[in-house]
Amino acid sequence: MRHRQGSGHHLFQEDSYEVYKIGETQATTIFSTQPNLFKESAQSDGFYKITLGADNKVSSVDLFMGAYGDGHTAAGVASQVVDELNWSRGYIKDYKGGSLVLTQEDKTSTFADYIASGAKFFDVTMTIWADGANTTTRTSITANESQAVTTGDRVIVGYKDGVAAYVYALKTVTDGQETPTEAASLILVNNAAKQVQATYKTGSKAFDIKVVYYYRLAGTSNWSVMDTGSNHSYAAGSAAQTFDARTVPGNATPANYEVYAAAASTAAATLDTVVATSGIVTILA
Repeated sequence: MRHRQGSGHHLFQEDSYEVYKIGETQATTIFSTQPNLFKESAQSDGFYKITLGADNKVSSVDLFMGAYGDGHTAAGVASQVVDELNWSRGYIKDYKGGSLVLTQEDKTSTFADYIASGAKFFDVTMTIWADGANTTTRTSITANESQAVTTGDRVIVGYKDGVAAYVYALKTVTDGQETPTEAASLILVNNAAKQVQATYKTGSKAFDIKVVYYYRLAGTSNWSVMDTGSNHSYAAGSAAQTFDARTVPGNATPANYEVYAAAASTAAATLDTVVATSGIVTILA
């Protein structure tokens, strides 16, 4: 699921975008030479089929199920199968005994009924702050392991033969009075062959951090520490800092590796407290 564009450009003048793979809650960073890649409608949030070329750059995107965009409120079924699943949009009527019943947009007429006891549930939260004429929007995905649902919520369901595999509940939080504080952020880009480079911005709060880099062979599950940076102290509102590039360890036979970085607080004896995490970048090394 695509949610928001990443900040800035890397050295090849490509736009970076943060996307969430189906079933994941950590964003992955992708790159494209095409600006406004996801501008299918007034709102770009939605479920896309994304094709990458041999260089891991985006070659095509196809919106198959809109989420928050204009015209994406009616119940319905996507016209294509993605990840071997059908995809539908509806509104929760009831969830009991493993049966998830959805309604039409009127929230009364039954639209579908799925077996969802074995499904993975997620909350998609779009937070909107307004300050006069200025609006800030941020979207995040969190796992809903308790499978707790709210009647009337709009959901996107991935299913096969009437059995749900994924249930995404679309939430919206609006605060019309306060402008949000700026959270710490960490962006990781593929700046050169076999290399990644991180940029950290501390936002509205002071932090003492060091950046830890993790990597794994694409398609595997276990992360290893690739490198650990030095200690840095930032006052609130400090300018962004770009760190020296890190080289991804590789094999004699090149393979795709996934890399991400975490800005860990150095206030404690361990680096368990993370103040910002980058998206995942795929590197051929």
